[in-house]
Amino acid sequence: MTASISYSEISTILKKHTKIAFSLSYISSDKIRIKFTPHQLVGQIYADVRFYLDPSGEFSLSINSDSPGVGSIISGLTTMMATKQNAFPYLHFSAQHIKVNLNKLPQLTNILKSVSLSACNANSCGLNMTINLK
Repeated sequence: MTASISYSEISTILKKHTKIAFSLSYISSDKIRIKFTPHQLVGQIYADVRFYLDPSGEFSLSINSDSPGVGSIISGLTTMMATKQNAFPYLHFSAQHIKVNLNKLPQLTNILKSVSLSACNANSCGLNMTINLK
């Protein structure tokens, strides 16, 4: 079974939680571009995000950007996560890599008892995940 979410749906969710408008676009089956304006004085920045879902349920993101400030944002998140390791046990930051252990994400714990995620890919409309019943 395949589940899909459009880039506009992802943007709506991100805006609801961050109050920042995001624009997402397709680059390749494992890479998308995210653009946003964190503050009027900063202007628009972008990041290319490559993603991979491994069989153990760990979702890896690799972030690459030439936009000023992205490195500082990631560095700040890495520092914050180092001081609050127990607050988000499902997130691991290192340099420009973020790993999300989906099996430890509270919102997915019950769902992942019945299904497993075997693939994630991007297309011109959004993201698709392949879901298998256990």
